[in-house]
Amino acid sequence: SSRDTDLNAGSISFILSHLSGKEVLDIGCGTGYLCNLISKEGYDVTGADFVITNFAKENYPQLKLVETTIHQTGFKDNEFDTVISAHTIEHIRNPEEAITELRRIAKKKLIIILPCQRHYQYTFDLHVNFYPYEYDVLREVQPKTNNFNLKKIQGDWVYEEWYD
Repeated sequence: SSRDTDLNAGSISFILSHLSGKEVLDIGCGTGYLCNLISKEGYDVTGADFVITNFAKENYPQLKLVETTIHQTGFKDNEFDTVISAHTIEHIRNPEEAITELRRIAKKKLIIILPCQRHYQYTFDLHVNFYPYEYDVLREVQPKTNNFNLKKIQGDWVYEEWYD
């Protein structure tokens, strides 16, 4: 995609102001745009994606970038204080398995950003999952704790859960 990020300014601002701890993982990091912003804020950030693009490597050589799948990351239990999945879950075939894996590696907080979008017969952005309503998001993430928050910010669903 020619855009730096699919994220809107409101979602980016939310993420940057809701990070917990020092170690952050952005899974499905794409161009590395969000990772770069997080690293500028002083966090120890790792970007992960199934393919790390040359764009990300060339433009953000200082970033720690790892190739992995979202279903089996290979990271240790509770390895990252905050795990972020932004505009990734809508593209994958088994979201439930992915979210279980993200919870496993998140120590303090999990942040998931999903586009608020109806199902279309054909989409140009290769989405396989659609979340037009709050109910759809909650059915997908199935919160395992009462410590969660879901809101809509500029056309994105922003879900966060935190652990004691």
